[in-house]
Formats: sequence, structure tokens, C-alpha cells
Amino acid sequence: MTTELVNAGMAGGMLALLHGEGGLSIPVPFARSIRLLDSFVTGTFFVKGIESLAQKLREGDRLTLLREPDNRYDRYAIVVKDGAGNKLGYIPRKNNIVLANLMDAGKSIYATLTGKSSAYSSVNLSIGIFMEE
Repeated sequence: MTTELVNAGMAGGMLALLHGEGGLSIPVPFARSIRLLDSFVTGTFFVKGIESLAQKLREGDRLTLLREPDNRYDRYAIVVKDGAGNKLGYIPRKNNIVLANLMDAGKSIYATLTGKSSAYSSVNLSIGIFMEE
């Protein structure tokens, strides 16, 4: 019976720790976003209305990255969308395998716009790619 009381007391103490009580806290890994790499958006040339979409974008805007595993050209394809859900293009093939594997494993990956330029009906979008937990 004494052992049962001690174990019950310890379990209560552990629960208190897990819920942030008792003055101690358990550190949370990756409590902030981790910058994975800098890249650009490819395929903007094929996006209808990309010029007007790009005009609305501002540096620092958060962009959504979504896997396209059924893409017939690239099984690791990752589409880039703006905040309104408009397609802007793709993560370049040379950068997408590890990112696709992370996303397929349930990791949250996103991008932010770090720069943009235009030349001759071509739009160049520079991005930073991040992982958050």
C-alpha cells in the first residue's frame, strides 16, 4: 500500500510538470521556425496572370507550400501559393526532394517572399523556406 501511495504521488507530480505547474517547464523543441534554405519559384512563366499576382505580393508575405505527389512531371513537386490560394509556381526540382520527404512525413513547411523582380513578361520570385513545429 505504501508503494501505491508513493507511485500515485509521483504520477501527480509528473502530471503537474507536464501541465506547466510546479515551477519547472519542459522545453519544446523547434519552438520557432527554422530556415532551411533560400530558393526561388520556378514555372512562373506558365502561370496565367502572374504579373498582376506578383504586384500584390510584398516582401515578408507568407506563402503556402503544398505537395503535388501525382504531378506527372515530378513526383516530388511542391506548388507555391500566395495567401489567397493562387498558384505562383513550384519549388525547383533541385531543391524539392528533401522538402517533399519532410512534408510527406507530416512536417509543416512554408515560404516567405524575400524578393521579386520582373523583366520582359518574366516574374522572378525569391523565397526563404522554413520548417515549423
